[in-house]
Amino acid sequence: MIKSSSFLVSHLAVSFDFDLCMSTYAMAVDGGSNRVQIEPSDPLFLHPSDQPGQGLVADIFNGDDFENWRRSMTVALSAKQKLSFVDGTNKKPEAGSPLLPYWQRCNDMVIS
Repeated sequence: MIKSSSFLVSHLAVSFDFDLCMSTYAMAVDGGSNRVQIEPSDPLFLHPSDQPGQGLVADIFNGDDFENWRRSMTVALSAKQKLSFVDGTNKKPEAGSPLLPYWQRCNDMVIS
């Protein structure tokens, strides 16, 4: 299995670690531009209906019944493919990575 490789993306040399970046498997670089297109199956994808501060579960946690609230949040984040931002499996890309702004945007959405 290939563990890492280097490739050229729009005239930029990019080092790519396949084990660390499995969550970004659905990424494609758009032709001659530096624009990255994130596919809907990728955890970095944000749906147009995603909004900062959007409630994911019916009840705001009030200190009671943590396990039920935790399960509801886990299911909601998993359904939106964002649980990896909370459990740490979707690591922040290195500075200069074309994925960094997309990761930051998704992370901001999750923590809002």
